[in-house]
Amino acid sequence: MVCYLVKLVHKKTGLVQYKRGITKWLDPLKRFEDEKYDIFDISVLNKFVYSNESWLKANTVVNVFEQVLNGLWPPKQRDFNVEEYLGEEAGSLNDT
Repeated sequence: MVCYLVKLVHKKTGLVQYKRGITKWLDPLKRFEDEKYDIFDISVLNKFVYSNESWLKANTVVNVFEQVLNGLWPPKQRDFNVEEYLGEEAGSLNDT
């Protein structure tokens, strides 16, 4: 399991956003292979990799690590609209 921090630079405007999350991929960039991410230049700033014979234990450790990061850098506010911020079509970046 991998907890990652990536930097997404909007190609059209140069606006920057950061995203952290959890993925099963050792390379977090695999998480962003969907074509909706083609509008960004994406770079991995850091990642925390943890493995264990038990998927449940690995998942728990990585989730706790992500919650620690959430305590240091709170997630975006619920009313923040990424499409509006970047000047993209409403709903085009769901789950970004």
